[in-house]
Amino acid sequence: MENQSENLALFALASAPGFSWARTRRLIEECGTPSAALEAQFGNALFDDRVEAALNGAAELMRDFEAQGVHVTTLWGDDYPRQLRTAHDAPPVLYWQGHMDVRDSDAVAIVGTRNPAPEARDFASRLATLLANDNTPVISGLAKGIDEAAMRASLDAPGRTIGVIGTGHDLSYPTENRALQAEVAGHLLLSQFPPGTQIHKRNFPMRNVVMSGCSAMSVIVQAGEHSGTRIQARVAVKHGRPLILTRAVVNHTTWGRDMVDAGLDISVVGDADEAHEAVRQILDRDRAFAASAGSFLSL
Repeated sequence: MENQSENLALFALASAPGFSWARTRRLIEECGTPSAALEAQFGNALFDDRVEAALNGAAELMRDFEAQGVHVTTLWGDDYPRQLRTAHDAPPVLYWQGHMDVRDSDAVAIVGTRNPAPEARDFASRLATLLANDNTPVISGLAKGIDEAAMRASLDAPGRTIGVIGTGHDLSYPTENRALQAEVAGHLLLSQFPPGTQIHKRNFPMRNVVMSGCSAMSVIVQAGEHSGTRIQARVAVKHGRPLILTRAVVNHTTWGRDMVDAGLDISVVGDADEAHEAVRQILDRDRAFAASAGSFLSL
């Protein structure tokens, strides 16, 4: 019940006009909880009902979204994705359709250009199929090209498939992927933007933050020198997530070569089977580390 109260309080803070997450996060750190921060934001709550009005308004807004089939959670919510919660720039509010799953912390992001070469599209499809056969969730951004190829293959396998969008759940971008988006929503469809949010180019780098934050690692299949996909690679590195690059990305982009030369946690692969093996090794390594850390803490 306490988490539900704090979840609602943070949503009330986020729904207020002029909301700034940086300012609100500092206030929560000072006050200890979103509820305390909400009271501090409205001053002396003993002499007015602004806190109660804010909570009632947030609860009503949540009910409106639920009526549209869209759930709402915050960083204080029990159903906020565990893996995303560990990212330093995780969004305070998340809107979702479908269902959460304990497997999702092992999700592998597969991303790339909207105009892939046939061999790159085949790579994404085969890797997604191999991961689905391993019961490993595939996460991507529902864009044309590599994203849709990976998600389509994961769904067809059939495998757990997670989509992250840069609009509200009531919109589809591109519109040609409306049916794909609806199918993914039966698994898990995430957005940090509330229903009604329109398409804007600034939203898509923010979408990459959620996609990387929700995944155990990212696989960049094909990307150009100035491709938006490089944002996913950079965000993954900032999150401390392993990165898998195809040899084509390393050979044809300066940023790819620079990342490898920097000695980051990057695997370079030639085909989908190599990528699949790299994924398995990374997941096995992370599980072994988690097990050893748990044993150490139990001493």
